[in-house]
Amino acid sequence: MDIRLDNRVAMVTGGAGGFGRAFSTALAESRATVAVVDINRGQAEAVAADLAARGFNATAFPGDVTSSGDVRRLVAEVVAHCGGIDILVNLAGDNTKHEVADLPEAEWDRIMDLNLKSMFLCCQAALPQLIARGGGRIINMASHIATSGRPGQAHYAATKAGIIALTTSLAQEVARHRITVNGLAPGGTETPMWARSMTAAGMEERRRSGRIGQPEDLAPFVVFLCSEAAYHLTGHIIARDHFMPR
Repeated sequence: MDIRLDNRVAMVTGGAGGFGRAFSTALAESRATVAVVDINRGQAEAVAADLAARGFNATAFPGDVTSSGDVRRLVAEVVAHCGGIDILVNLAGDNTKHEVADLPEAEWDRIMDLNLKSMFLCCQAALPQLIARGGGRIINMASHIATSGRPGQAHYAATKAGIIALTTSLAQEVARHRITVNGLAPGGTETPMWARSMTAAGMEERRRSGRIGQPEDLAPFVVFLCSEAAYHLTGHIIARDHFMPR
């Protein structure tokens, strides 16, 4: 299916990360205008520059999505530069390994803020813009760990379970505005964050078990969910585990 997203503006948080680069690229290739939002200015600018060099419309917007003030600034800058927001893709997040007995409270708070609170802040700030445009799309990144759990990642799993609840609840709240809200819950996917959370032995075992997923595998789902063909799909969590064992 050749999907075109001409005249759509997509704001991608965590846009310079593993999933962020892949999704920003796929949206740009579908002719959306892409706002690459990331706390890492250099990486965000590199992604935007690479897309611009290929003839696509992409701009970097550095900022901290755990800060309500910064989120409001980012949304205002994207609207001023791009003319509005039609699509919000929430990817900003992190994962670390700590058993609950040894998990520092500060680390619990950091992961909660970055993975879950940031999505709330971005959705809240962007919704008036989507409503003003007559509808839009929100896509949130969850994880299969939200339902399966994993030792040493209770804090991460808790945020991802919260994201699923946020996604399904928000979908019902904003349906009357012609805004769809869906989530992605992939299994092991080869990104820098995933690599940091795995031991060398664990990664080798996954590779022997079969193909490890790549961020590009999920990009077509994102483009489809942003298209008119998916106008009736909302409140869904799309899982993709690449047939890998838990």
